[in-house]
Amino acid sequence: MIKQRIIQGSKVLVAPLNWGLGHATRSIPIIRKLIEHDCQVVIASDGDPLQMLREEFPRLNSINLPSYNIHYRFGSMAFNMLIQLPKIYQAYKKEFLRIGELQSKFEFDYIISDGRYGIRSNTCTSIIVHHQLNIQSWNPIASAFANAVNNNLIKKFDEVWIPDFSNQKLSGILSSTRRISNKYFIGPQSRFHKMRLPIKYDLAVVLSGPEPSRSILEKKLWTILEKQNLKIAWIRGMNSRVNFTKDNVEIFPRINSEELNTILCSSKKIICRSGYSSVMDLDQLGLDAILIPTPGQTEQEYLVKWLKNNPQFQICTESNLNLLENLI
Repeated sequence: MIKQRIIQGSKVLVAPLNWGLGHATRSIPIIRKLIEHDCQVVIASDGDPLQMLREEFPRLNSINLPSYNIHYRFGSMAFNMLIQLPKIYQAYKKEFLRIGELQSKFEFDYIISDGRYGIRSNTCTSIIVHHQLNIQSWNPIASAFANAVNNNLIKKFDEVWIPDFSNQKLSGILSSTRRISNKYFIGPQSRFHKMRLPIKYDLAVVLSGPEPSRSILEKKLWTILEKQNLKIAWIRGMNSRVNFTKDNVEIFPRINSEELNTILCSSKKIICRSGYSSVMDLDQLGLDAILIPTPGQTEQEYLVKWLKNNPQFQICTESNLNLLENLI
């Protein structure tokens, strides 16, 4: 589908949002496909996502962009976005100005933004990768306002690429809206591929997402799992390359895609957040997993409800992690 939308040999900017690592990880297969299609690719982001993409594609030109600096403080994704609208708007203006400078310099044929609303130009085809066109919230007023703002910004792009099957198997109503017509389902995007390997680990714990939620979950899981007689791969999702072993647990601060692919395919079961990129990865690999939604991230909370009848997944809330002793 991507090759059908992009002309071979084009100049393409790919710019994922720095909101955890999910936007960057699902950009990796898109970048790979563009390179296979002989495109001249430039990557742009900030923070850990930019560092990850630089490690994955060391030969590509890379550019630092203004940061959104999003934080989760309240029990609703929509409310978190609303309360931070001034900060988001400032970042939006800065990156829109920045992209104007970059477009004058590089003259891109296509711009592919993953979740960055200001990364677009009127002088080339601008595409946004987005699965959340219908933001969910327990507060209908906040949800309606957030969706109005979200859809208005998305409409400014020439195309909307939804990383899911056309039947919305993984995203459910998150990708449903009648307000946007220029949308295309490009299929789930995962950086991983299936591998038949001997089982090395009873469990792989994959930590991700913004702080402090990542660290909070890590401490809770460690308290429970260190007591288990299990061989565990513990992927911390931190910007460090120092790996070490503690008793029966191999700890990896952060590893590249191929290394993580190998660990996942060598594990009986996975524990991870219910972020959409993680769901796409697990679907691609066909692995059994325990999904733990981030408290306050209504997208993740919706996804576990949507996927609860899928035999591939088991659901566990962060407030009731003692269930892990029975689930494993």
